[in-house]
Amino acid sequence: MIHAVGDSHAVATFGEIPSVLTYHVGPVTMHRAGRGDDPLLPAVVSGLVLQPEDTVIFCFGEIDVRCHVKPQAERQGVTPDTVLRELASRYVERLARLDLNFAAPAVLAVVPPVPANRAVNPRFPVIGTDTERATYTVALNRYLVAESLQHGVMFVDVYTPYVDWTGMLRTELSDGCVHLRDPAGVRRILDALELRP
Repeated sequence: MIHAVGDSHAVATFGEIPSVLTYHVGPVTMHRAGRGDDPLLPAVVSGLVLQPEDTVIFCFGEIDVRCHVKPQAERQGVTPDTVLRELASRYVERLARLDLNFAAPAVLAVVPPVPANRAVNPRFPVIGTDTERATYTVALNRYLVAESLQHGVMFVDVYTPYVDWTGMLRTELSDGCVHLRDPAGVRRILDALELRP
């Protein structure tokens, strides 16, 4: 069985695929998910019925890129790249330590960002130019790949097939806002990774 746990991208990406069980935990950031003292993820996974042959895909990060990377870098007096590297490292390390009853952890790539005028949400405002956020997403996914390899965690790439030439999410494969809407394409990605129920 495949389980998808995360923010709204867990449901948007996998909700129309009957073989994937989705668990929406709210607008939680990758930053929070990676904090070793935060009880949310252990509480969520303890409520799942996991078997050793299962895979749990964790879906976080789009909110971080949209709202938090640039302000965090400015507050800390560091480069955005430093923030992104630490974000990926803490997150994947935390996932690798979760008690999943021997199920395999997997990291969902952060989806491409959308132009600021398509991501209007007063609670989670766009901070940074489209180009900056596109650059952050590429870097964060690169670090997630490296950390996943280091910790033996699978990486599920929903970035590469969905990015356009400008670094943005392909409109025709989205919900018109920040989410993917392409169950057939996502099924192909899962099949290529041999992730089948």
